[in-house]
Amino acid sequence: MNPIPLYFAPLQGYTIAPYRNLHAAVCGGVAGYYASFVRVEHREVRRRDMRDIDPECNSILPLPQVIAATPEELRFICLKVKELGYSLIDINMGCPFPMQTRYGRGVDLMQHPDHTALLMEEVKRLQEEEDLEFSVKIRFGQESADEWEEILPILDQAHLQHITVHARTGKQMYKGGADVDMFRRMYEQSSTPLIYNGDLASVEDIQRIADQFPCLKGIMLGRGLISRPTLAHEYVTGETCSLEDVCQKHLQIHSGVLDIFCRTLEGGETQILQKTLPYWDYADFYFDHRFIKALHKAHNLAEYKSILASY
Repeated sequence: MNPIPLYFAPLQGYTIAPYRNLHAAVCGGVAGYYASFVRVEHREVRRRDMRDIDPECNSILPLPQVIAATPEELRFICLKVKELGYSLIDINMGCPFPMQTRYGRGVDLMQHPDHTALLMEEVKRLQEEEDLEFSVKIRFGQESADEWEEILPILDQAHLQHITVHARTGKQMYKGGADVDMFRRMYEQSSTPLIYNGDLASVEDIQRIADQFPCLKGIMLGRGLISRPTLAHEYVTGETCSLEDVCQKHLQIHSGVLDIFCRTLEGGETQILQKTLPYWDYADFYFDHRFIKALHKAHNLAEYKSILASY
């Protein structure tokens, strides 16, 4: 049986273009990379979001994602993204963070079928008028895991390419286990192809979901793939990487990202370290805690690089 396609989830601040490019080159195994959502701030599309999906910055073109509360906001962002040459756009209806949900974006839409219906009507207009195609990323709901039951029929009528489901509610954030049983209910009812996302940290985890849901369009990996960057490669090829292999891939990707930050960031050493250190939060399972602690205590970039080189 052929392995199911794997997709790399968009993790804000982590899976930016340099990381995506390096992961593809060093590890691979991923059928597609999702970019973090493009948003409107102060009535303009954020420049950093657009730079991240600029084809000139991406050796592997990602699937761009947008987040919007109203049809007008959705159209405005999508037309900007289209200018970069993209024809398939993912709509984020799953972001649980208050800085988005308080404005009616992200998973807040799962509580408002009327608002979702308006967005999907705009999706249909953009499909017809602008020749754009869409997918959607959701959670089960914001407060309750059954909110999707009112939303799914609306999405099914929008002729989406697929729906990616993070198998949690918004209020869970990333805590608690993913609800596979609830996902099964949606899987059995959806007429739109689904991609599963949630709590996949090993090849065995991926295979278990693939076996339970053989008609999935794909499986999305997030924190599990950041933590073990070889995971998709291992699943696709059937090879098992040693602990040393995993660590070396981490270091290779990290060193490449660090080099790019050193050449492109203008905020000096402090900004470089602030953007670089969070990556180790997902790697502590594979590295000696003393090594990671030493990196976090580095006083400057030279000391940081020296600790990296000593591994």
